[in-house]
Amino acid sequence: MATDIGNAYLGAEAKLYYNAATYGSPSWTLMENVGDVDLTDSRSVVEAPIRAQWPYANNLVGKQTLLLSWNALKTKSTTDAVTTAMITKYEAGTVTEFAIADGAIASTGTKYRRLTCVISKADENQPMESPVMCAFEAVPSVNNSGNNPSRATA
Repeated sequence: MATDIGNAYLGAEAKLYYNAATYGSPSWTLMENVGDVDLTDSRSVVEAPIRAQWPYANNLVGKQTLLLSWNALKTKSTTDAVTTAMITKYEAGTVTEFAIADGAIASTGTKYRRLTCVISKADENQPMESPVMCAFEAVPSVNNSGNNPSRATA
């Protein structure tokens, strides 16, 4: 199989959005002052020790854990609506939907993941000779709508 290096893309080309409307009719707001974005996706495994497979250890798939983390530039300006909104959502414990996209979400063919989350961390870092940044983490939240994490294509 040939490697399709021509379609590889840099992380800087990817986009992070939050939904300012409803799940059924999303209004995706681009989070422009964001630096690195990480989406950790892992599953636990539970050992299933059965004699039929001896001496091999066998496992069953356990729970899936998702963790979305990103750094956002904090500005002195009060017009930085996105970072201000994330801090407000963190402080209020507001459930927020995010989209992690491989490009502009309005473009046909863009692939993205939808996560309905609660922001669980909002640290502020003030290094002496670097920009002030906020480090956020979000984890999927319990929601009564059944909006589980999903993959979509625009």
